[in-house]
Amino acid sequence: MIRANVEVEVMNRAIAIAMIVKDEEANLQLSLPRVASWADQIVVVDTGSKDASADIAQSLGAEVYSYRWSNDFSDARNFANEQVKCDFILSIDADQLVEGDVPRLIVSLKGSKDVASFRIQTDIVRPERFGGSYRVNSVKLFRRGALRWFNPVNERLLTEDGIEPVARFIDPSLLSIRDIGGRDEEKYLSASRRNLSIALEDFREHLDLFTDRNAIASRALEIGMTFVSIGEHEESCDYFDQARGMASDPVIWLRATDMLSRQYLQLGNPRHAMSLAISLRERGANDNYCKLLCARALAKLGDDHAAYEFVRDIRSATDPFGQSYPSAFIEDYRRYLSGKVDSVSSSHTLTR
Repeated sequence: MIRANVEVEVMNRAIAIAMIVKDEEANLQLSLPRVASWADQIVVVDTGSKDASADIAQSLGAEVYSYRWSNDFSDARNFANEQVKCDFILSIDADQLVEGDVPRLIVSLKGSKDVASFRIQTDIVRPERFGGSYRVNSVKLFRRGALRWFNPVNERLLTEDGIEPVARFIDPSLLSIRDIGGRDEEKYLSASRRNLSIALEDFREHLDLFTDRNAIASRALEIGMTFVSIGEHEESCDYFDQARGMASDPVIWLRATDMLSRQYLQLGNPRHAMSLAISLRERGANDNYCKLLCARALAKLGDDHAAYEFVRDIRSATDPFGQSYPSAFIEDYRRYLSGKVDSVSSSHTLTR
């Protein structure tokens, strides 16, 4: 049911915002004013709020639609996409703040006839006990009708055939996103546990229906990542291991192996982590990223000198998810290891 008072014709305009919400009145007052000045259309799909989310969204210029929640985030997001009449859709959540010079981006989009999807730098704020903040480059902006959401939770934008799209990276000065959903630890943990419950239920109900082993592997990978998001690293390992065993798709295998290696580091098993890092390298993962994993494992084993040698000459690294580690991050880690090596060398000099 549409709650907007007037239906505005926005066909052939540039960008629409599409989001699904539930009880997000506080976050909507932060996120919607940031896009209201340039978005040609704002679509907010309310999945059953008990607070004033719908009224606030409408007061800030959004078209608000009601949606009966069915434990499927992708279905709700696809419903939101269906209400869009603009050329491009920027899909965000209420707790994601858009930054950058978007009006300048819009000018370039009007000339991007051959590009259907774009990767956006997203800085995700998370509590330290749930892994801390991190950065990803994910598809958030796409041409209307080019992509659909898949999976009931840990949803992904893919082509109609379920294929990961080829996407162009947008300069963060034009458009980037800051996800502040982890600021409230209690709310974050509650939402993550809800998502995990949905993912596990869907996985168990449909396991016998999957004929594609890669589909099973993909779901297992996503469940493992959801366990990680709430700090349950040991529980995640079984699902990452299952994903590795089932996947013939090299991308799924690399991502599952990467995540398993990271969990072994977290759980204090650096030898296994290093073994997996070597496997990643042999299967074509970014060489510098594999060196970074090996360095972390060696450092945990107490061999800071060998760890330093692994990272001494690298300036950038990209993990199997496409996340790039900036040179400043690597330089800081190299400096940290160098300091430990120098400290040990000084200690040995004093004792001789």
